[in-house]
Amino acid sequence: MTIRITTVPRAIKEFGPPDKWPEYEVYVGRACPRRGLKASPLANPYAAESLPGDRGDDARRRAVRLYRDRLQRLLDVREVRPDRFPEAHDAISMQAVIASLRLLGSRHGRLVLVCWCFHENEDGTWQGKRPCHAEVIREVLGAK
Repeated sequence: MTIRITTVPRAIKEFGPPDKWPEYEVYVGRACPRRGLKASPLANPYAAESLPGDRGDDARRRAVRLYRDRLQRLLDVREVRPDRFPEAHDAISMQAVIASLRLLGSRHGRLVLVCWCFHENEDGTWQGKRPCHAEVIREVLGAK
């Protein structure tokens, strides 16, 4: 399975509004009602602009690092205990979402993660200018 990352504007340009996107085009960002996008369970809860301290790409790198730590922690939960219920509930949900993406990708032979912050060249390769949590998702799904 190939996993690619693209931008929301590019997906809209190619396929139209989100309800017209192919099944393998998966939005991974926060809610954007103006564009018809519901919040993804894979959205990064750490908004770079709301983190204290760093600004610009340093803040984005920090937000991605926090996301990576949280995602890994949720995927590592193997035991559901009442004293950890909120985190365990999130973990079960996240594990199910990741498993669903793997199935979806294997069914289509490809998966496209769609996010606002990802910058790409015309040929679809990553410019590398802005850190993006979609890179973390792609790593977790097993593609580099």
